[in-house]
Amino acid sequence: MNIYDEIDEFTKKLENSPECMRFKTAQQKIDAVPEMKEKVEAYLREQAMTQARQAMGMPLSQEEIEKFNQKTRELLTIPEVAEFFQAQMAIMPVLKTLAERIAGAVGFDSSVFNGVLGNITGA
Repeated sequence: MNIYDEIDEFTKKLENSPECMRFKTAQQKIDAVPEMKEKVEAYLREQAMTQARQAMGMPLSQEEIEKFNQKTRELLTIPEVAEFFQAQMAIMPVLKTLAERIAGAVGFDSSVFNGVLGNITGA
């Protein structure tokens, strides 16, 4: 079996894992309601910009932090959104571990993934 066959076999297993199935189901529920999808996407864009600012050493004011936290609390009152974020948090450690192990196997510095996966998993 060649490496690509092994990758295909593994991704099928990953796709059927409880974490992945939970995430896909939660994502489908978000995608089914355009208004909810737009709210989540807008929130994720704002979250990414906020994290980028912090990574560049640009402090957030207390007002900005509270405003963002209020948006978070409001979004989490929507059961489908809360489940989506919980499912996202459950799958991210799996993806981070996978990226680290692949990087280690080929001798690649896995720290480059910290900006991609580390912010979400807390690494």
